[in-house]
Amino acid sequence: AYGKFQVLSKLVGVYFRVPIGDNYDKVIRIIEKIVSQKILIDSPFMPSNFKAYLYSVLGETYRVKGLNFDALSNFDKAIHFGDMNSIHNAAVLLLEGFGDCPPQPHKALKYFKMGAFLEHGMSAFGAGLMLKNGMGGIAINTDKSREYFKLAASLGYPVDKHLYL
Repeated sequence: AYGKFQVLSKLVGVYFRVPIGDNYDKVIRIIEKIVSQKILIDSPFMPSNFKAYLYSVLGETYRVKGLNFDALSNFDKAIHFGDMNSIHNAAVLLLEGFGDCPPQPHKALKYFKMGAFLEHGMSAFGAGLMLKNGMGGIAINTDKSREYFKLAASLGYPVDKHLYL
């Protein structure tokens, strides 16, 4: 299984080093082939961060194609394997709403807060922004928003100081 994993990971790497353009379907097919191989996904030779990467890229590829239910499902799988960017990506999808699904700002805020708790700067910033502006009907809480902006800045996310001072 390890040799097969190396070959498939190199294949995926090749597709992400070139402009994807019309290759979205090809990328989806390759990654779905990898993640459908239970022996590979459950293998101790496949690191969790690579599993997270696969699901994250698959989620992002689905999002770009407008298949947001599939995108959210794959972001959730990537989150399970520890991908912080997928927490933020899922929150943004939930905040904006997609397909037949209306925006879910309270659920989006939960995702942003989860990312902030796990020290993801962009998620902390998202939580701060939602609380500062009352996005999606969330109650404005300037004190809490400052805390999230300050956390985002401490984690290296570029935040204007006037947002938390």
